[in-house]
Amino acid sequence: TLSSSSFTGTGTVDSSGRLTLTPQGASEMVGYLRKANQAFILGTGMDVAAGVFEPQSSGPFSISSLNGTFSFGTQPFAVPPVPPPLGGLTASLPVGIFTFDGNGNLSGTKDSNQLGALESDQKISDTYSVSPEGRVTVGSNSLILYIVSPTKVMIISTSVRDPNPTRGFAWQ
Repeated sequence: TLSSSSFTGTGTVDSSGRLTLTPQGASEMVGYLRKANQAFILGTGMDVAAGVFEPQSSGPFSISSLNGTFSFGTQPFAVPPVPPPLGGLTASLPVGIFTFDGNGNLSGTKDSNQLGALESDQKISDTYSVSPEGRVTVGSNSLILYIVSPTKVMIISTSVRDPNPTRGFAWQ
């Protein structure tokens, strides 16, 4: 289930670079600073939470904020893959090129691995929209991206038929 959330809370960093985040109404997260303004984190609650923190370019963002060609790659959230439901898709691990035209049109080419079978040179053509916060919706919510900077976006797949969602990054 895809959901978006925001929270407020407190955070501390000790002299070793270990950080503790205590969001109001959510489980504590811990992690370590990698360098100034970058850290990796792990959740301490019953849900699975892991990730990285890095600063986002200042917004507000618009459709023209994504304009250029980006190389992308994804990886699964969970390994080994969960068998797909009857009639569902199998896990796909794509890499390729996205070209955003700054006017809401996306094109590109990707190669993907569907459980060991290479699907090569697949053409991509879709539309995208951008919120002022940098959330990018591709097509009819088939893919969600977040703008990190003018040259970097984060990617998460959103297919309801895929029990093995993927996440990734794209760089210009």
